[in-house]
Amino acid sequence: MMDELTFIQIALVVMLALISLMVILTVGLKVLRFLRAAWFRRHFRRIEPALENFMLTGDEQPELLALRPWKRDLFLSRLIVERMVYLKGAGREFLMRLADELGLVDRYLKALDSRRRWRRARSAENLGYFGGARSVRSLGMLLTDEDETIRAVAARALARIGNDEAVRLLASTLDTPSELTRLRVAENLERVGKPAVGHLIASLSDVTSFGTKNLHGPIMAARVLGHLRAAEARDVLRRAAKEGKEIDLRA
Repeated sequence: MMDELTFIQIALVVMLALISLMVILTVGLKVLRFLRAAWFRRHFRRIEPALENFMLTGDEQPELLALRPWKRDLFLSRLIVERMVYLKGAGREFLMRLADELGLVDRYLKALDSRRRWRRARSAENLGYFGGARSVRSLGMLLTDEDETIRAVAARALARIGNDEAVRLLASTLDTPSELTRLRVAENLERVGKPAVGHLIASLSDVTSFGTKNLHGPIMAARVLGHLRAAEARDVLRRAAKEGKEIDLRA
């Protein structure tokens, strides 16, 4: 009887200790999150006025130049991206120039080779906003990354840049073996819109006469052209429907 009571008492003590530990951990995590958010807000409040002045005037801001590299990475890049989502024209060009001058573009280009998945993804995402033309080739390399998420982020980044080389790389990835990647690339080509039409027509026109072993790319190109309602593609789509060597392509 005594042994049973002792066991019950020990079990109750252990349960109370575990509950107390869970409460402490929960409260501790909430406190840490609050302190982290407050830390971010404090730095954002210091950086934002200088960034806004730069956006309005394009003039050099000593406060931004004085930021340490880790602060540029952690705080400034986030503020730049938040604004570039809505900006066009001169303001957007100012922010791209700022990111380049402060070394953010070089930093993220180098980080694309990181072994850490989250670092590659974050770098590709940021370069899609302010990396510009010189980031296209490096982002294109990620379209064959072993990680599906990295490939998706790289495709979205290239679509945001949207120059001719970026669109060409996206169109050339439509024949990838991964169906999910093909769908995501196609979705981003639709976002690009009219600049993608020429590359899509080129990837489709070659197979209307002599066929191909891999029809993933041409079939997806035909779908995207249809979704874009591209009048320029009527002839090549008509030929593909009539002369395509495979039933899937004709369909």
